[in-house]
Amino acid sequence: MKKLLLSSLVLTCLCGVTWAQQPVADLKLDFNRLKSWDTKRYEMLVPYSVTTALGGQTNKQVNINHAGISTMATEVTGDSLILTETMERQKMKMVYHCRKDNGLALLKSDMTMGNQTAIAEFKDGKMSVTANGKVHEMPFPEDTLVEPAFLRLVTLLPREKGGRFSFKHWSEMRGGPPSDSVPMTKAPLVIVCEGEDTIKLAGKDVRGTKYNLGNRYLAWVRDDGTLLRYELPGRTILELVAN
Repeated sequence: MKKLLLSSLVLTCLCGVTWAQQPVADLKLDFNRLKSWDTKRYEMLVPYSVTTALGGQTNKQVNINHAGISTMATEVTGDSLILTETMERQKMKMVYHCRKDNGLALLKSDMTMGNQTAIAEFKDGKMSVTANGKVHEMPFPEDTLVEPAFLRLVTLLPREKGGRFSFKHWSEMRGGPPSDSVPMTKAPLVIVCEGEDTIKLAGKDVRGTKYNLGNRYLAWVRDDGTLLRYELPGRTILELVAN
């Protein structure tokens, strides 16, 4: 029996640890760590491809459009979080009120763009949006993790390589309430910790822990809990602006 246990230990050391998938809801997260988030500025980058033909050859080049600055703030209150994002160039401001739980479930969101405002309230598995004097309702599972909340949640996750953390629903919601064009899935999505990685910020090498969400979204977090970079490959990149 001792030999069998020893053999299992040696095999584990040689092959590495196999991580079980943990529901995010079961993790012990310290939301007080988000108090250090304060206000941070991120440059919004949008990659786009340009194809040229010369001499019978086709060349494809990826360029970057600098779409302005997004200023994000996080306020921790007694039983909720208030997440704010302001895009000055787009004249847009979003405020999200979330429960202070592992799912950061939405309670209310406000979006202002120019002189137009949309207010969304979330209750009993539904989202009620008031805009232009009209009210629209649509299903919205209460355990849905939205993109702005994920940007905070990922900074609290364990950083051991191979860690796998699951949740049931996901919605991209930066820019306002979700619509038919905003992807939402009822299949469980998994955040995988890929370990330490080096990225370029302002031309300098910066170390951070890399997370992969459903093989569609990437995030890098510094040791002090700062979100360094968030990327939707081929679509949008947010990069921390150094103070």
